[in-house]
Amino acid sequence: MSLSEPSLPLFDQQQSIYLEDLETTLLIAQLARQDLDEVTQSRKGKGRADAPRSDEELAFQYQRGQLSDWLAFLEDAKLAKSIGSAIETDQNILQAFSIVEQAAADDHRAADLLSSGRTLPKPTAAQKQLEDSNFFVDPLSSQDAMATSPTPGKGKAAAERRTATTAATSKYASKALSAGPSVDGYKRISCTICGEQVRVRDSLHTPCDHFYCRGCVVDLVETFTRDESLYPLRCCQQPIPPENIMTFVSSRLQILFTAKSREFGTPSQRRIYCAVPTCSAFLGSSEGVPAASTFPCPKCRGLTCVYCKQPGHPNEACKEDPAAQLTQELRALASSEHWQTCPGCNAIVELEQGCYHMTCRCRTEFCYLCAVRWKECPCVQWDEGRLLAAARRQARNELGARFPAVQPAVFERRVEERRRELRDNHDCVRHNWQFRQGGGRCEGCSFTLRDYLLIWYPLFGFILRLTIPPTFRFAQIVLFLYVFGVHATASRTGVRRR
Repeated sequence: MSLSEPSLPLFDQQQSIYLEDLETTLLIAQLARQDLDEVTQSRKGKGRADAPRSDEELAFQYQRGQLSDWLAFLEDAKLAKSIGSAIETDQNILQAFSIVEQAAADDHRAADLLSSGRTLPKPTAAQKQLEDSNFFVDPLSSQDAMATSPTPGKGKAAAERRTATTAATSKYASKALSAGPSVDGYKRISCTICGEQVRVRDSLHTPCDHFYCRGCVVDLVETFTRDESLYPLRCCQQPIPPENIMTFVSSRLQILFTAKSREFGTPSQRRIYCAVPTCSAFLGSSEGVPAASTFPCPKCRGLTCVYCKQPGHPNEACKEDPAAQLTQELRALASSEHWQTCPGCNAIVELEQGCYHMTCRCRTEFCYLCAVRWKECPCVQWDEGRLLAAARRQARNELGARFPAVQPAVFERRVEERRRELRDNHDCVRHNWQFRQGGGRCEGCSFTLRDYLLIWYPLFGFILRLTIPPTFRFAQIVLFLYVFGVHATASRTGVRRR
């Protein structure tokens, strides 16, 4: 007997018996294969191990292969029938979901138009249908079922609503059953920060059309609560709506995020903090509060004077700040070290690299040379020595620390390219980066990272990530750096507050 010769199948797959009674047909095939397995097992050990297989054994082998193929075919048919039945049964619900999704997409487009100051379009059919008080979803699978199975207590009004809903949603049926939802929530995309593949439905979609995985959103929010420069949370200089973030973080982090947003959103000159050194809780804004008032602290129950920011002293005049002498000494040190003071919040800022256009964490823009508000002074914009040093640092981060010694001519050409880009395009923000193996020095914090760099290209800014050895459980530090040039937030690494 040759296994290559055609033979009659055990079951004729052209017959419709499996459609009429699929469960019985599947059971017959399973029992037949079970009997065949029992016969095969009983024959083991009755012949020599090196003897060729007999025709009977080859027939059993071929028969088992046919049964396995037939069982796979029946399982697929069972699954297809189940999916078809589910679609048919839930047709009304799918149609209603299609209307809801279409209305949500229309609402999003209307919100975009409204935010840009343009005229709102007329409500679409889906929006009107969703706002209709008679909108009703009946889980019954067909018109016949609705006709023969009236809903108790609904009467004629319910039947009319069902009929109206079916008629209004019929034009969405083909879209719901064929094209699927307007947004594929199961589609996988790359996280903008860590590059992990995640589903769209499990990611944060920013206004600039980037995606963040849940872990990176949590890390970003936790960093935000400790770093005022990240306020407001943004991507590509576009703020991320806080309500979009809340679904990705815990309730504890939601409360902390809301509190810090309130604090960072208050101008630094008007912030009131608890005068108790061991507390220092944010109490609120002094705007609209009489100067002679005191703020009670809900944490330590202490009082803070609104005017002098010292412990409350009812019915007494404000005394001289005991830290005034220390403040004067700090200002003298800043002057000798050529540091500058922000005119907005009085924070002391040190410029390590970049141009003289400073953007403080309080969002005040000023000139580093004279501390005057930006574009209100005749000072030069940058120092050529600092510009060249920044270009060399960026070229070294891109090519590697050993590259200048191996190919010095190529390295110098790259430095010149980076210098021209920083001079001409320093106000551009790019969100594309490339991977480079090997460590480098962070321009923002001066850390030396050993594994690899993710570099924004062209190098107007970059993101560095340090991966801890596998002996630790995939710990990582993601450092967000800003843009070199006109917005030189990343260019100052020594920000000190009194």
